[in-house]
Amino acid sequence: MVQKGKRGIEEIIGIGELKKSKSIGYQISAEFYGVKNIAYVKQLEPVLKEALKKSRLNVVKGEKPRFFQFKPHGVTGIVLLEESHIAFHSWPEYNYIAIDIFSCSGKKKAEIAYNVFKKRLKPKKIRKVQIYKVLQEY
Repeated sequence: MVQKGKRGIEEIIGIGELKKSKSIGYQISAEFYGVKNIAYVKQLEPVLKEALKKSRLNVVKGEKPRFFQFKPHGVTGIVLLEESHIAFHSWPEYNYIAIDIFSCSGKKKAEIAYNVFKKRLKPKKIRKVQIYKVLQEY
């Protein structure tokens, strides 16, 4: 089932039928448009760390957030979670960042992490896809 809606600057697309299925994960794939201050690791690392702290998502033991700084600008960041992962890729020349948050511990923690990115990066427009990973009989 696909659901579409609009809430302010967000276009939200929901995918997954939950009525007769067991949810085993929740994923947010978001595109932020009109974003500034996304060119360098030093700008995005604090945002990711705040998202982890506020959401209480758990970094895999022995791991830490990893970043790649593109030249002349642009960043890829990823962190492996006990619950799954958070990853992002920025294109500062287009004021655009793509963010992927996947949590096997349910929707709440993923949404908290997402809202940190949204609040801190202040996009002018958002395209957000919500995907429920479900088990179905086949």
